Amino acid sequence: MKDLSLREILRYGVAGGVLLLTIAAIEGSSILSRMRIDSLGGATAFLAVALVLGAVLYSVHRALLFPFALRAQLKYSAAARDLLGLAVPIWTIVSDGEMKFDQLRWSEPVALGKNYSEWGDQMHLLYTSGEAIAVGLFVELVGRNRLALWAPNSAPDVVANSLLVCAAVLLAAGAISQRRLLTVTCKMLSRKRAGEPSGQAAA
Repeated sequence: MKDLSLREILRYGVAGGVLLLTIAAIEGSSILSRMRIDSLGGATAFLAVALVLGAVLYSVHRALLFPFALRAQLKYSAAARDLLGLAVPIWTIVSDGEMKFDQLRWSEPVALGKNYSEWGDQMHLLYTSGEAIAVGLFVELVGRNRLALWAPNSAPDVVANSLLVCAAVLLAAGAISQRRLLTVTCKMLSRKRAGEPSGQAAA
């Protein structure tokens, strides 16, 4: 764990922490009391568990969920269609358009720069946080609590409803951030290919 960068700790730790806190919120913080996070050992254990869970969540997000979101954004983005010049099917494992987009942006690491990388990190953070809440709710739904979403008959159901809304907002914010980043990236790459100065793209 000592070799993890701050960027990796945030990438994995936030998603895993959100998952643990989601479960804790529904169970009345019992999981946190069992981990004794008020002690150094408990806090270390919480961080370690959060990092492991977050790494799994992030890997599933990048391998399964994000490619689908990217293909959907590429398919319906006018800027992407102008840049790629070909259609991008959504329901496929790999598409020529998706590979061409990756090749174009990987060939311009200097032009894309640090700001684009940080923007991408923030986008993935929104996505994985929303997904972590959704996973936490799913764990509780199929677990012993059998929560009834949108049937606020008890305090846990009210909490679950609020968390569901929060997850939806985070996922929507991630999709909006991705659309903005994709549009700016495609327009910048189009100008680079045409030999025009890319200018300063606003986030």
